[in-house]
Amino acid sequence: MRFEIEQKFEPKLESVESLTAEAEFVGEKINHDEYFDNERYSLTTRDVWLRRRNGEFQMKVPFNEDIKDRTLDRYQELEGEEAIAEYFDWDLSARSFEDYLNENFAPFIDFESTRQKFGHPGGFTIDIDRTDFDYDMLEIELLVDNKEEMPEAAERIRNEAKKHGLKVGYRYGKVIELIRRQSPEHFKKLVEAGVIKEIKEDNEN
Repeated sequence: MRFEIEQKFEPKLESVESLTAEAEFVGEKINHDEYFDNERYSLTTRDVWLRRRNGEFQMKVPFNEDIKDRTLDRYQELEGEEAIAEYFDWDLSARSFEDYLNENFAPFIDFESTRQKFGHPGGFTIDIDRTDFDYDMLEIELLVDNKEEMPEAAERIRNEAKKHGLKVGYRYGKVIELIRRQSPEHFKKLVEAGVIKEIKEDNEN
């Protein structure tokens, strides 16, 4: 089991060029993401994100203790139907994963994004996503083997971002931004639950 620490940034051209100058280009692919929840939003209001990406199921379970640290995301990543079924206590010897899924959850959002992935010599993974709804994202990520390593990893991400002129602060992820645009009620529930904080349209001057 590994733990993911990541931070999201606006992919401004100069910062992207600086950040990736020494990085190795890993590849580019198109991701089709479909996210699942129920009518009560019982997963997403607990910051649990169940998705099917290009036909494969994945789920992120949070380690954030409160909203004050939402500039960085800390998640345990569950890969595949068996790991997700174990989390929900679904008995796959009795019924199929699809049966349980359809009984408990339904897709609420889907989109495509083109992802460029880079491997940074400092051990970071850099993802640059261009979405089909005109909202682009840069993510810097580190994977660690235990929770004790997470604070140091978070500080390394912040320092690397600042070095390349990236603004360290709170930014909606792709899914949250699409929810904000398409489902104001769902977005409001996430704000009320403390999963996200609402970014006010303040004057930048």
